Amino acid sequence: KVVMGRFGWKAGQPNLNQQNVHAFSGDMGLTTSLRRVDDCTPAQTDCLAAPNGNGPDGEPEVSDNILRLVEFYTRNLGVPARRKVDDPQVLAGKNLFFEAGCQQCHTPSFKTRSDAAEPELANQNIRPYSDLLLHDMGEGLADNRTEFQATGREWRTPPLW
Repeated sequence: KVVMGRFGWKAGQPNLNQQNVHAFSGDMGLTTSLRRVDDCTPAQTDCLAAPNGNGPDGEPEVSDNILRLVEFYTRNLGVPARRKVDDPQVLAGKNLFFEAGCQQCHTPSFKTRSDAAEPELANQNIRPYSDLLLHDMGEGLADNRTEFQATGREWRTPPLW
């Protein structure tokens, strides 16, 4: 089933668990029950033949219990606190940010959903300075790498916290 992505540079991962699985695999080279093989292309025969770290019974390097704990941790990790909000340089930068129109994509604040699965995460005011959407950033910022439906020119607006 294909669903809209929310996580990653190109919004290619649909949920937090998938983002964590992708990070374990792509960033750290670790296998999980959702991604049991290394990140090799079919042409990389040496990579495909290399040991992958799975146990003798085929159990992955990262257990499902560890995945659940990492998902709990990443879901409940607090957002960074705002710092130096009254500093003259910070205020000057904020003025430039708005004068340049950056807030059109880097939306200053949001309120979290009222029906969040964890009540502690509901109705929280956060300031990510992002709309978390994909935008065509042009050839100058293109990496020519597609990810699902995102083109090489598209990037998710990263939070500026």
